[in-house]
Amino acid sequence: MNKPVADIENAISFSIQKKHRKAISLFKEIMNKSDIITPSMYMEAGFAYDRAGKEREAIPLYKKALEGNLSDNDRMNVCFCLASSYRTIGNTTTAKKVINKAIKNHPEEPILKIMASLIDLDNGYHNLSVSRLITVCSENIKTENIGKYASFLKREASKTIQKNSTLTQENRTKPF
Repeated sequence: MNKPVADIENAISFSIQKKHRKAISLFKEIMNKSDIITPSMYMEAGFAYDRAGKEREAIPLYKKALEGNLSDNDRMNVCFCLASSYRTIGNTTTAKKVINKAIKNHPEEPILKIMASLIDLDNGYHNLSVSRLITVCSENIKTENIGKYASFLKREASKTIQKNSTLTQENRTKPF
């Protein structure tokens, strides 16, 4: 195994093991020495910063990763993490745009819908958030104990959306 590949694998390993300073230091070293930085390297470095709670530093790395060729799964994961990072720093408007684009490209991924519901919650759309979560549950829980309640969950999600719509209309007519 050549040295740069081993260094990248070590940096990833340090990140997963929560040895954040070592991981970030090694990623910085690798990226400073490399003539070519691949989208995967940007992605993994972003993950390392993100795991360390340094979302502001992770964001530009995620954006650079998305400029290049990533597998479909990696692209979805980077979009999820980018939206999460924006959400964490309080930029829910951009987080919402990122997650909506990811959902459009990966409508089958429940984790993206869960992130969208968290962003909705942050933006004060409590009923919409709960409705999204109920919908994700009804679509994805297949166990014998809960799966039989899928139609109930879908009905409750629909009622919550209707309630949210009514409350939103009421709020528009009330003065501040």
